[in-house]
Amino acid sequence: MSKLHKIDNFNRFKELRNGLILMLISILLTICICEIYLRIIDYPMKEPKCYYLVSKPSLKSQETSFAYHDNSKVRQLSVCEGGGGLNIIFDITFQTNNLGLVQRSNIISQKQSIVIIGDSFTQGEGAVPWFYDLEKKWQSNEYQLVNLGITGTGILQWYDTLQWFSKIAKIKHIYFLFISADWERPRWYAREDLGSKGLFLWDDSRGDFEFWKNKIPPDMIFIGKDSDQETILSNLHNIVSDSTILRAKNYLRNSYLVRMVYGLRNKIKNDKIFDQNKACFEKIITRYGAQNITFFHIPVGKEVSQGVYDATGRQVRDLILTRNIAYIDGLALCGLTGEDFLPLDGHPNESGYSKILKCLLRSLP
Repeated sequence: MSKLHKIDNFNRFKELRNGLILMLISILLTICICEIYLRIIDYPMKEPKCYYLVSKPSLKSQETSFAYHDNSKVRQLSVCEGGGGLNIIFDITFQTNNLGLVQRSNIISQKQSIVIIGDSFTQGEGAVPWFYDLEKKWQSNEYQLVNLGITGTGILQWYDTLQWFSKIAKIKHIYFLFISADWERPRWYAREDLGSKGLFLWDDSRGDFEFWKNKIPPDMIFIGKDSDQETILSNLHNIVSDSTILRAKNYLRNSYLVRMVYGLRNKIKNDKIFDQNKACFEKIITRYGAQNITFFHIPVGKEVSQGVYDATGRQVRDLILTRNIAYIDGLALCGLTGEDFLPLDGHPNESGYSKILKCLLRSLP
């Protein structure tokens, strides 16, 4: 190879190297500019990270039985990051009935039932379950009240829950207590990790369960029924610190640009899940009849403060109304304010649940 040819190759290498360096610098500058821009326009701040802890036995698998364990006492905590540390938002214990439902009265087989179904707001998470007060106020001997509220569930879950319950007792009327986000929730199954550290609420979109279960903390971490709060916080801190993936995710959550990209990805995923929930909604109407269904739209704290449901909530409201189904507008009728919700966690507090109960009572038979 001639000396001149070697010089040409070296020059081309330098040009390629310089081009790559320039491109890398341009990418980094673009990222920095985007990050600064998003901070200037005040892109929505990250939501506080909250952890949920529960005693054993707790949730069943949600495959064939849609409840907690029968006749059990369940302790549940919410711990959220804030002020540079971990804060206990609530620490409550509730009792389940003969089916594992969060209510005091037992279910009588084949009796006509008024079913109230929903997510953690229906379960009453964050306070003494409001359903206990509803049972005290219930005057009818003809129908039994049934609480099919389970944390983290949505339309897809509720369809299967209703099928399960309809084999146990007769359904007279169904009240769906929902928040806007319920229509963007997948169908999940409760799965315990090998180390018995907690439950994963696993769905198909999260990938291979066997791969992830020992790499991230469970969605609901197990605690002792009598464990003191100091020990619980210490153990939680250790679990979170041991998870490299979780620490990396928490670090990236501080980036506005990462949150924007993550939000766009979630939008695509949520749109797909919304369509699945919408199709399931149609199946529910066909199976149980529009005249036997009432939808109770409960606003979350952000919707209350803004005075309007989010885009998904408005879409859901219009969908329900076009099908001529009874609809309770909780934002307009329940008088909820920002003070009716727990800080950081977002669930209603005792006063919030009291207002939800009053709203529901006005429409019960």
